Order: sequence, then C-alpha cells, then structure tokens
Amino acid sequence: VLTKGDRVLIDTHLSPEPGNIVFCTVQNRENATLAEYVVTGIDTTGKDIFELRPKDNRYPVFQSEKQEIKILGVAVEIRKTLRK
Repeated sequence: VLTKGDRVLIDTHLSPEPGNIVFCTVQNRENATLAEYVVTGIDTTGKDIFELRPKDNRYPVFQSEKQEIKILGVAVEIRKTLRK
C-alpha cells in the first residue's frame, strides 16, 4: 500500500501485463492514478479488455469497455522514506 511520501518509478516504455501496477488516466477524471492491470477478455481485434483495480477498495474499479483509459506506464519500483 502506498503512503504519503512514497515515490513510484514508472517505466513508460513497458507494455502492461496482467498483475502489473500501471500509471494511467481515465476519461472524465482529473488526476492520473495507479491501479492493478487485470485482463478480463480479448476483443475481436485481439486487444486486451481490462480492468484497473485499485489496491484501496475505497476507490472505483475502471473498465476499458466502459471508459477511455490511457496507460502511461508500468510501475517498476516503490521507494519509501523511513525517516525525514
């Protein structure tokens, strides 16, 4: 779980794989978000149908079939500050 002050390293050159944490924007949302990339199917063109599931259940699940989602990158590292 991320906490205030954590730093997340994002690789913008990686394509997401199931289970990855992705950094993305969602249609009609002001801020970008981090969420787990979960494939739920494949469309007729061979593209993933997916959900973005937040680790904190207070936030909504986003579905690629219902909202425009742009994956900006894949999280590759989380850095925590232990002492200030």
